[in-house]
Amino acid sequence: MAFDNKLTNARGANSSVKTIFGAIEFEITNISNPSVTVRNADQGSSFIYNQTLALGQTSSAKRMEFNNPLAQLFTFDARIYGNAFAGSTVGNGSSSGDGTGNPPTSTTFSIFREEKTGTLLAGDPTATIGASATWGNPLFKGITWDDFEVTTRSDAQFLEASLNSLTAVDLDFELRTVDGQVLASSAGITASEFVSASVQPNTTYILRVLGFANAPAQYTIISDQLLPENSPNQNTGTRSSGGNSTSGSSTNPVSRLVRFTVNPLTRRVTTQILQ
Repeated sequence: MAFDNKLTNARGANSSVKTIFGAIEFEITNISNPSVTVRNADQGSSFIYNQTLALGQTSSAKRMEFNNPLAQLFTFDARIYGNAFAGSTVGNGSSSGDGTGNPPTSTTFSIFREEKTGTLLAGDPTATIGASATWGNPLFKGITWDDFEVTTRSDAQFLEASLNSLTAVDLDFELRTVDGQVLASSAGITASEFVSASVQPNTTYILRVLGFANAPAQYTIISDQLLPENSPNQNTGTRSSGGNSTSGSSTNPVSRLVRFTVNPLTRRVTTQILQ
């Protein structure tokens, strides 16, 4: 089955410039039905929109095809990445400028990807009304929370990680240093979470999964290290996802997580913004 998908810059980037700069990546991170697979992605499980969208502008359509041999209803989650203009550097001095104030084009990164799976036996009910009484407590590791180590490659620049579960109602997610500093956290109302941060090469970081009041739940973590283009450490293709340009202006990566429900019987596709 297949449908045509367009992207619209409806609200604008959280920047002085509301444009979303390309390339824009539509990465399918999870499919609810194991018999359904992506058929025609541009790279891996991603569709690439090689466009820049001004506020209110809609992209051209991308044809998205899925193998669905039983013609069953399914949902899939997609993380949509673009780039936002971060602005120009302001300073004092007499030297001439060596950059431009114009919004830059995006940077292409190579990707080193790892996948980790785990199970939480229970969630922490106290976390729904305040600070958790068990998260971080070694006695409850693997029960209400768990940690996974990620060691960056020799040329890593950014680390991104997504958390997904088909059996949990709600999970939270953190990216930490080994000494406990929280670099990024994601606490949406579902079990699909996403964190990202700039990182140091050859350094170990912690991905922490936090459970709520749920029954035993299995989950999957996909971590992507963004490396320079053509890096010898890459193991799964490339992606355009922002970064720094010449001194004077820069971009910041922006993203949305969207859940699609596909019903072959009614021929309807509906969407819900998760994050």
